[in-house]
Amino acid sequence: MRMLVLFSLIVSLSATAQTNAPSRLEWSKLNSRQQLETMRFTTPAYRKEALRLMLQDANKVARELNLTEPLPIAETNLLKLYISPPYMAQGLKTIGNIATSNYVYSPYAGHGFSLVRTRLQAEYSELQKQYLWPTNQMNTNAAYQVATQLLSKASMSVEALNRDCRLTIRAFTPEGEHGAHFVPVYWVSWSQAGKPVASVELCEPTKTVRQMHISNAEYILRPPLQITNLEALLSDTNAAIKTNAPSAQPQTQ
Repeated sequence: MRMLVLFSLIVSLSATAQTNAPSRLEWSKLNSRQQLETMRFTTPAYRKEALRLMLQDANKVARELNLTEPLPIAETNLLKLYISPPYMAQGLKTIGNIATSNYVYSPYAGHGFSLVRTRLQAEYSELQKQYLWPTNQMNTNAAYQVATQLLSKASMSVEALNRDCRLTIRAFTPEGEHGAHFVPVYWVSWSQAGKPVASVELCEPTKTVRQMHISNAEYILRPPLQITNLEALLSDTNAAIKTNAPSAQPQTQ
């Protein structure tokens, strides 16, 4: 009976959450335990569909940006996954994230977009060993060209970012700002009033993306991931689950 009640609450609340904040009138009718259970409520059918959409989008991004991934990316390739429960996903405009041995994908679902190398921090020392060039070879113009090409391929509005935001380009200088050498890893970022809007970290010699973040949906041209059959996916209350712990798949690194 409790699962049926949670299902009816999710469906009634999600109608307003799709376009605005959760319905305050409906939410105020719940006690604290009901609010927590509503926030955490999900079903295997919902999780399966959300994962299908995230894998589909990850494969699209990998092809668009020519990422070092074995394609197609399948569930068996994942090291970790997190799927937001439906009510949280509706309110926060997120869907979750998935991680392979190469990248962590946080797809656009109405709020922001993120892509990060899985071994981002560990790779800095490796890149420093591979590329340590004299600073007179630093080329921020080339870095800008690669960054904007990557953003365009991922369907981000470079024109609007340049119009509305302040551009900053930095290089990796392990010896300090005034050191004699640098590593051709660049951070190209756009900000408004000191707040980050979009950024790309790239390795210029290979023209590959190491991380990409866009926090403002205004500059994202790709369509958001949307689960359109929410009521049907949540109707299987016999198999409903109330927790959403990340996958416990073994790490390989």
